[in-house]
Amino acid sequence: MTIKKYTILIFIFLISFFNVWNVKNSKLFAEISIPRNQPVVTILDSLHLENQDLKLQNLNKELKIESRNFLIYTILIFSLTALFLSFRLYKSGKKAKINNKILKEQNEEIIKQKKELEDLNNLKNKFFSIISHDVRGPLLSLKGTLNLLDDNLLNEQESKILIAELKYQFNSTSNLLDNLLVWSRSQMREEKIQKTAFYILPIIEDNIALERNNIIKKDLYIKIDVQEDFKLFADKEMTKIIIRNLINNALKFTQNKGKIEVLCAKNDGFAEISITDTGIGLTEKEIKEILKCNFYTTKGLNEEKGTGLGLSLSQEFIKKNNGDFKIKSKKGEGSTFLFTLPLFKEIHVKEASY
Repeated sequence: MTIKKYTILIFIFLISFFNVWNVKNSKLFAEISIPRNQPVVTILDSLHLENQDLKLQNLNKELKIESRNFLIYTILIFSLTALFLSFRLYKSGKKAKINNKILKEQNEEIIKQKKELEDLNNLKNKFFSIISHDVRGPLLSLKGTLNLLDDNLLNEQESKILIAELKYQFNSTSNLLDNLLVWSRSQMREEKIQKTAFYILPIIEDNIALERNNIIKKDLYIKIDVQEDFKLFADKEMTKIIIRNLINNALKFTQNKGKIEVLCAKNDGFAEISITDTGIGLTEKEIKEILKCNFYTTKGLNEEKGTGLGLSLSQEFIKKNNGDFKIKSKKGEGSTFLFTLPLFKEIHVKEASY
């Protein structure tokens, strides 16, 4: 039953109660309407009149009591009605508030799911774009070169140049495929972090060695200032990918006869690893785009194509290993990519992989 119906029933009851009270009072007044102007002849008549006066007084008192009781009942009924209506309104308001909260949470969940679906769709489009352009292109180039070699259309000098170029493209494509594989596992939430203790210097040296041909080709000076006893506690494979991508990025945007420096320092339980180049540098806008992890990229100095996947993946892995990532750069003055990873401590021996 609604509040409106309750209110109507209560008002009908009050009107009925008031009518009954009026009828009763009318009867009482009728009973006490006694003519008092008759002459008094006997003592009995006098007593009778006194008795009538007493009755009249008693009836007046009863009327006052009835009126007071009626007023009390009326106030009580109105109070109870107001209390009941207030309670009903409170319950209705509370229920409406709960329903609004549920609707708000549902809307927020819908918006969140919509955003996740949009992100997944963008990732899917980016994934297929990388495969269709950045993987297919080098394979077609390899096919064309092999056809030229097979038909003996190249002299010895041209063959050496093409083979060196193919080797560079092969290394780049291999690195891209590694990134795609790791990134796809990460997006499917199958990438588990296996924290172990390891030295960072061999990883840096191995990744520099992988880029040896490109370093010689651009006549770059490489400086590594890392102590041999620098021991980290993180996922070793993820750290390899981070180092490889940051070194590859520095090579891509550093001019011929430029310089790349890899430094490592200790800071409050963390290793601060920085890779600094004397390349073309970045604007504030470009730095913000990179830090958004939305696959921002530009062509290298030798028109090398990029996907932006390497830097996005590196940031993701640094975060998963409780590290931090920063970029310091100025257009035309080179860049410094700095990240932190936890240093190894004896307490880490007891930690389990997760």
